[in-house]
Amino acid sequence: MKLTIRKSKVGNRRGYTLIELLATFAVVALIAGLCLPVLPLTTGETYLDSLGLDIASLLRDARTLSQSKAATEVVQYNSRGNILSGAARSIQFASDVGFSFKSGAACDGFPIIFRPDGTNCGSILRVSRGSRTVTIRVNWIDGGIEVSKTT
Repeated sequence: MKLTIRKSKVGNRRGYTLIELLATFAVVALIAGLCLPVLPLTTGETYLDSLGLDIASLLRDARTLSQSKAATEVVQYNSRGNILSGAARSIQFASDVGFSFKSGAACDGFPIIFRPDGTNCGSILRVSRGSRTVTIRVNWIDGGIEVSKTT
């Protein structure tokens, strides 16, 4: 039996040319360029929502801890490191997150103090990034905490 090997001609080859590949990469780069500026906005919203819920959780933990230990529990804010701490844990904010605080008339400002009977001074905490703001309200009578978002 005799085997013969045929060589193909160069002109018959199929494949992509350099121009086709460059055009494909240009289209992909254009689509990525249009989509990437939107990603930080959506991750910023998600981060801010998560941060608001984390702060509310920390405040609830402090209230619960003060009632279970029958002792005053304090939540403090350190502006140097953007850190909110209390209830044996702390939350650090990103440097581009704005933070504002307003306390009730019975308090002079920070810290937020939870008493064993569940009462506190009442306060409003706001975290913001760009035009998005998350507001955390602490009810002064029962220590209830509610989170609301504004765009």
